[in-house]
Amino acid sequence: MPTDGSKRAEAAIDPAVDVAGTYGARLHALSVIDTMAMGVVVRSGAILEALEESAQSAVQTIEHQATQASVSAVETAIEHGSPYRGIR
Repeated sequence: MPTDGSKRAEAAIDPAVDVAGTYGARLHALSVIDTMAMGVVVRSGAILEALEESAQSAVQTIEHQATQASVSAVETAIEHGSPYRGIR
């Protein structure tokens, strides 16, 4: 499931975990760091680090909730680029 860590994305975690648990499916948690979000390519180490920490926290939240619901097959990933291209 794609996530940006927002409240709306977090609202989708429980249904995704339920589906994975019901069907014994692998749950994929993906966060894409939008490197063009500020109109320029993000090259500042501090900015990129903050975005990566936020993305890591978002996928870890999904992984934690899935683990708590006994979903054993969880994969997390963080991509860089355009979210619509990263989520395919």
